[in-house]
Amino acid sequence: MPPRRKSQSRNPCTGKGRRDKCEWAAIGPSSLPIVGSCLRRIFRWRVPPNWSISDWRYEMRAEAACAAWQAVGDYDPSLGVPFSAFVRQRVLADTLTRYRQEWAYALRLAQKHDPKDFDTRTLDSTASAVFDAWPGHALARLSKPDHWLVEQLFLRSRTEATIAAEIGITQQAVNKRKSTILLRLRGYMTRTSSRY
Repeated sequence: MPPRRKSQSRNPCTGKGRRDKCEWAAIGPSSLPIVGSCLRRIFRWRVPPNWSISDWRYEMRAEAACAAWQAVGDYDPSLGVPFSAFVRQRVLADTLTRYRQEWAYALRLAQKHDPKDFDTRTLDSTASAVFDAWPGHALARLSKPDHWLVEQLFLRSRTEATIAAEIGITQQAVNKRKSTILLRLRGYMTRTSSRY
């Protein structure tokens, strides 16, 4: 038997030819190059608000590996579909399904704690007096969710972290929203004060 060249690959299941599902099953789906290209695409998707970036990437790696593993087991070469295309489709479909589930959960959670449903009549008299002393023309221009956030942060002395946990977003998102609101309020107040 002539010596085998290094460029030739042998299938450990049959001892012949190119790699097929048996060889991939022997070495595991994480070594599939197609999984790496799928993960690069998946990591460009927006991270759901109830996940940290590192945790979400870890979760997506696990989902992709699981999907690739199932694709290796389900692959049927007699159908004429290339193995890499089959695995790619399975990995992207399964991770996209998980992605949609997480966003659906985040949206349900946000609706459950919707700031629009907040009853402003629950303010105590001290908070109402302070709130009334603020420039009404500027506050009147805020949307209900922005008004609610200002009230929670400045009148009820709640922290950004507790508000973030309540409405299902990150503390950084609350901070960014607060900064945007304050810039908007400053703009409203300077424009109206320059008119007088």
